[in-house]
Amino acid sequence: MRCRWMEFGVMLALAAAAPALSTPVPGETAAMVAVDETGAVRINGEAFFPIGLYQVPYWDMADVKAHGFNIVDEIQPVASYLDRTFLDTARQNELWVRVALYSGFTWWNGTWEPTMREQLDYAFLKDYPGDHISPKHHPALAMWYLEDEPNHSLPPVQPYHDNMVAAHEYVHSAPIDPNHVDMTCLYDPDFRNADSLSRMSFFGNWCFPDVVAVDCYPLNSPPGPNPFDAPLTALAKWLDDLCKAASLEGAHPSVQMVLETFQFSSWRMPTPEQLRLMVYLSIIHGAKGIWYFCYGESNHAGQHFGPGPGLHDFPSIWAYVGRLNRELADLGDVFLSPAVLQGAAPVTTGPALPDRYGYLPIHYTLRQHDGFCYLISANGSEKQPCTATFPIPSAQGGQAVEVLFENRTLLAAGGVLTDQYSPMAVHVYRWPAAS
Repeated sequence: MRCRWMEFGVMLALAAAAPALSTPVPGETAAMVAVDETGAVRINGEAFFPIGLYQVPYWDMADVKAHGFNIVDEIQPVASYLDRTFLDTARQNELWVRVALYSGFTWWNGTWEPTMREQLDYAFLKDYPGDHISPKHHPALAMWYLEDEPNHSLPPVQPYHDNMVAAHEYVHSAPIDPNHVDMTCLYDPDFRNADSLSRMSFFGNWCFPDVVAVDCYPLNSPPGPNPFDAPLTALAKWLDDLCKAASLEGAHPSVQMVLETFQFSSWRMPTPEQLRLMVYLSIIHGAKGIWYFCYGESNHAGQHFGPGPGLHDFPSIWAYVGRLNRELADLGDVFLSPAVLQGAAPVTTGPALPDRYGYLPIHYTLRQHDGFCYLISANGSEKQPCTATFPIPSAQGGQAVEVLFENRTLLAAGGVLTDQYSPMAVHVYRWPAAS
């Protein structure tokens, strides 16, 4: 979800007024960004787990960095990219940037060749000495944002869909910009799970960018009833459907999740417990990156920015996100490691009826990284506690199992691990891998 700030003509006027930049800053080197065969983003060859935040003001980037984010996009009109303020400030704060190619445009249904291509060239992709230099040279750029929430009709609206495929291919062509990835984010309003096959067909139409996220916002504002009445496991379902759709299309994007962290219109801010569950459900079901929508509102130089209240406008949740992001940063390489083939599902005691998406309460994935096994697990129920017993064949009898972020250990006796789960509980276990 993004606000579309300006029409193209207004954007060009602002771009023309931007400070002139005739050449890239000496000594700068653009990053080499790619998605590998596992779906992990790699920057200059190093695995990168995005912890992203939408609509960040450049004047608050130091605070955003201090709260554990590593990639951001812009709250201001996209013309500000052309004077480098946003990109330079991100670079100074060791943050990567996603630049929105569509921002300010309403013309995806126009004529691709040559009109749309020429507009993209001027606004973003080519250098105009004496006027502006493309952001593609800037060392803070990690990815282009091709489109946000493309039209979810079936079949896809034309020429809208084909124009975006053409834009994706053009961005990656040499000598335009083969060195950065592009991204889109998909939305589907069906929280009833009435037609998962239709959602998969829609997702399949949009699996062509390098990074494909879903934004799944199941929460609604009190005091009225939640019209979606959706369990938070909706995130798991949408990610499962996206992964299946990509596989059927023969596509291999980096699958990522955009979380509901705002409170305007009819949506509401999650509680810390809900937010942590949504983060870990996303990772368990294959997300290779996490994004939060959005930073929130901001006043600067007598102007008001932002679509409405977001994370930064709720001090307690803003502080909690900083702690949660440190967990994600600590385990980023684990999250990007492939899932280990798993044995029998855990045995649960207590209510164990499937929810509307067919999921039993415990969601889990087993990963192995740097000599350790990691069992990442969550109780998807917001109301019911349960006990889960996991078969862990690689753990020796009496093996000490560390419960990360909880300052406790358990003993895995007889190749099994048993633990208690309160509603929405997340547990991350670690033990040495068998030699």
